[in-house]
Amino acid sequence: MKVSDLRRRTGVVAGLAASVVLVVGCQSANERFRGQLIPLQTSIEATKAQLAATLRQSRRHRQSDVLLLNQEIDAMASSFQKIAKLEAPSQASGAFKAYNAAGQGLVAALRRFAQVLGSGSNRALTEAGAQSRDAAGALSRANDALQAAVHG
Repeated sequence: MKVSDLRRRTGVVAGLAASVVLVVGCQSANERFRGQLIPLQTSIEATKAQLAATLRQSRRHRQSDVLLLNQEIDAMASSFQKIAKLEAPSQASGAFKAYNAAGQGLVAALRRFAQVLGSGSNRALTEAGAQSRDAAGALSRANDALQAAVHG
């Protein structure tokens, strides 16, 4: 085998190896991101379920209910803060920013709802409830977009 053939083959092999490393590296970043994101999202979903249960039993102007709701909202906010610190893969950065904004929007809407539950009118409570539902819908859509960006 000639030296030039050996160099050519070595160059081809090195090029293929670099391509494999690049592809594996991208997959690893996606997998690592999903591995960090999923447990936090699971925590948020559990908190949302707990919030729903608490809301079913809550009564207007009962401060103990408002305190409990705020504790649950704080737990959700903490999970969203942890998510915001993650490093999303580059192809998902826009969807990740939108997801974080939607998460903060949900937390803000839920805080307003808890505040109105403690001292607001029926009309204000209805409006705050609608804003919370809208914020939850925005988060769901943002999550769908994020999942598509990470998987696709």
